[in-house]
Amino acid sequence: MYNENVIFEQLKRECECALHNKSRCLAYEAYGAVRMAFELKAITSVQFNELADMIITNGINAVSAGLE
Repeated sequence: MYNENVIFEQLKRECECALHNKSRCLAYEAYGAVRMAFELKAITSVQFNELADMIITNGINAVSAGLE
């Protein structure tokens, strides 16, 4: 459980960094890392949904995010 939280927090920081830097490329990389962690069962489905919502819904698909 401890590693799961560490991985989740690291991925969350990567997603926040990508959005803060307004980088579409970093956002896609962050999503790939999130997806891989989920596929390897390093994070739960709830954690995956939270991160995916952050990076996809509020980032890549949101015009207001201003990703370039």
